[in-house]
Amino acid sequence: MAKHHYLPATYLGGFSVDTNPVGRKRRVWVLRRGSRQARPTTTENVAAINGYYLLKGGNLPPSMVDELWTAYEADLNSAIKNLADPTARSVQARTWLRVLLPFAAGIFVRGPEFRRRFEESPLIREVSEALGEDHGWVVDNANGARVRALHRILAPLMAASWTVFHCKGVPVLTGDLGFANHFFSGYGEGGWVIPLDRKTILAITPKKEGASRKILFDFGHGRWLAPIERVHLPVDAHIEFNSCLARVTQEFLVGPTQDSVELMRPALNEPRGVPATMAMLPSHRMQIVHEFEWHRAVSAIQHPSDSPALQINEVDLEEIARGWSPPMVIPTNLPVFNTRLRRRGRSIEFGLEGVPGFTDYVPGPFPWELDRNWSG
Repeated sequence: MAKHHYLPATYLGGFSVDTNPVGRKRRVWVLRRGSRQARPTTTENVAAINGYYLLKGGNLPPSMVDELWTAYEADLNSAIKNLADPTARSVQARTWLRVLLPFAAGIFVRGPEFRRRFEESPLIREVSEALGEDHGWVVDNANGARVRALHRILAPLMAASWTVFHCKGVPVLTGDLGFANHFFSGYGEGGWVIPLDRKTILAITPKKEGASRKILFDFGHGRWLAPIERVHLPVDAHIEFNSCLARVTQEFLVGPTQDSVELMRPALNEPRGVPATMAMLPSHRMQIVHEFEWHRAVSAIQHPSDSPALQINEVDLEEIARGWSPPMVIPTNLPVFNTRLRRRGRSIEFGLEGVPGFTDYVPGPFPWELDRNWSG
């Protein structure tokens, strides 16, 4: 049965000093909770579970979920290199939309932590207990929920600010979650922090409702770019980040050397922390309002900023099909919500905005009353 990685092997290769051109063959050091000593291995053997995303029932292809990840992983190595380049003030819009955004979203939905949260939700536990020992449906539905969650958190990650921190001194580490909640004093208000490689950290800071930012700009002749903020940290200023990462890590840390991961053994062996993953995202209904903003942005950047063909509210299905995209599920019980993407000269701005009567709606005591009776 094929190994399914919940952290891409090519991503993990960025935390190695090995020069093997094949990222999944690079050697890293892994320190597990409760272990006294780190062990060397190759990245293809880290964060992998046999057949983890296989669908076992229904009419969908069994490998559909894993194929969704591998579709953006093909360009992930070069995309992370571009994002981590300290001389670049932006990245290609297509790379940001088609590779980096799904990679960041995937960090939150691909791992065992997501499945634990899914299985422990009150409704799923109630149904599971009623069905007895047959948990096959839980696995398939958990994997299906991963796909829907990834689709719907693309827009909040688009609206958030992206800041890359360049680090010197001890190596940056990663863990089985692939992220922590942390902020560097004096740099922003905090958010999700994703280690990109052994020298670079990405901070994604959510914006408040109603606050917009420039997410794309036309550099000329339809060459759309995504702006990236950069901060160069003093030597070893990121050690506290490694400690924070270790405290919320569920099972293991990954780093380039034995010393680098064993330095974090005291923090790793503290009681497991609880990272604020989905809790920092906007409400479920806010995500629904914006679930097709990614598709609109991808459609828009095929035209220059001064082209009359650039229609912000449109979704071009042919353009969507030319690269990675999440499966589109069109709701039949909701209206089409207008876009919150805005043209500003040669730029496109975006921010999350609620819809009165929908995003502020308080459901009744029954879970099935969530959306059925809302008419706008």
